[in-house]
Amino acid sequence: MEKKYELTTRGRYAVALGAVLLVLALCFGFLAFGESKPPADYTGIWESHDKHWVYYEKGEPDADYTGAAEGTVNKQQGTYYVENGEVDLTYTGLGASETGWLYFNRGVLDNTFTGFARTGDDWYWVKGGTVDQSFTGTKSGTIEGETTWWYVLDGKAERTFDGVAKTKSGLCYFKNGKLDQNYSGIKFLDDTWYYFSKGKQDKNYKGISTNDKGVWYVQNGKVDFGYTGKVTHLGRTYKVKDGVVGNGKAVYLTFDDGPGQYTGQLLGILDHHKVKATFFVTGFFKNYLDCLEREAKAGHTIGVHTYTHDYAKVYNSEKDYWQDFEQMENLIQQHTGKRAIIFRFPGGSGNTISKKYSEGIMTKLVKEADEKGYIYYDWNVLSGDAGETKDSDKIYKNIVKGCAKHTHSVVLCHDIHEYTVNAMDKTIAKLLKQGYVLLPLDESTPTCHQNVNN
Repeated sequence: MEKKYELTTRGRYAVALGAVLLVLALCFGFLAFGESKPPADYTGIWESHDKHWVYYEKGEPDADYTGAAEGTVNKQQGTYYVENGEVDLTYTGLGASETGWLYFNRGVLDNTFTGFARTGDDWYWVKGGTVDQSFTGTKSGTIEGETTWWYVLDGKAERTFDGVAKTKSGLCYFKNGKLDQNYSGIKFLDDTWYYFSKGKQDKNYKGISTNDKGVWYVQNGKVDFGYTGKVTHLGRTYKVKDGVVGNGKAVYLTFDDGPGQYTGQLLGILDHHKVKATFFVTGFFKNYLDCLEREAKAGHTIGVHTYTHDYAKVYNSEKDYWQDFEQMENLIQQHTGKRAIIFRFPGGSGNTISKKYSEGIMTKLVKEADEKGYIYYDWNVLSGDAGETKDSDKIYKNIVKGCAKHTHSVVLCHDIHEYTVNAMDKTIAKLLKQGYVLLPLDESTPTCHQNVNN
């Protein structure tokens, strides 16, 4: 027999109650997780469902909007960062608003932040959470992990600025928008020529310095045009008149391709006249590498001229050039205890032979050198010892004649030639008699560059 089941009164009540609870649950779920919309005229942030905040423009979601917006997030009314129409609580940086750029920390406006912050490739000075577009001057802060002084123009870090500007620690020289701690020399500001050491005005320095206008006597942090007398610099004494040292012109004797067989003789001549020179060195003559130490101890400047000076090798590619360069750097450090910061390209930056091995390589190397922080020097006076002549007297005449044309004469010589070294005693004596100041190249020397032809 088929058995029949019937609900008791209590059972019927239980079923009814369950149905009511189910309806309530569905309604609650719709309210909690279903789409909710703001009023038709609403503009701002609206919670569309749990932990999901959307930007609305006049009642409609705007998926294209990126920037600052007002609204309530996690029950906190405030200003938040919106990315593509949704609040982004992971974002830290700048966001646009109707009043300017604002700083957000994890998506929330941070009115306590003061410092540099970026948007895209640009950095801005932020004060109290807002980019200060009224500010032009210098600020100390961190950009791309580097903490130093930066030059700011209308609130934006001006990375192209080169020049002198005031900071809280005094006058400083800026290059590429930041304090140039490698620079020592003279720069102009407000009708005064100031002297800088490691990028900052040095009021304690007393001696010789240069700029593109000449050679000057410095004391109390600036050129002293009222001084007439004498000054001793790097072991040699020069006359000074109205702040101008010697005849106001500098000669930089530079010697390439060594050290070699005649380098020791040359060092003796330089020592006799108490002048300093610059050596752009290679590792080619291994029996004379001990001269590197002698050059450094005597106070001469040492620069890289590559290890091999092999055009086919160094100009085969940028990688090959810098590998060869680094090999010479390591050798210099091994013999002198420090690395070089200046260098000369084999054949100069304007050489065309490099085109035979790699099209456009000189343009690339010049750019990379600057990015690496190196300074390269070409020349504007030829001694003629690179193929024109082997006559010492002719070399002497070439140098003396060439130096008369420039305020700063960078002379190309080669200490691997006996006839060049034999010309130096007479040449140096003549230049000193004519009032030139003989100096080694350094970071403050006005650069001498050829036109890059490849």
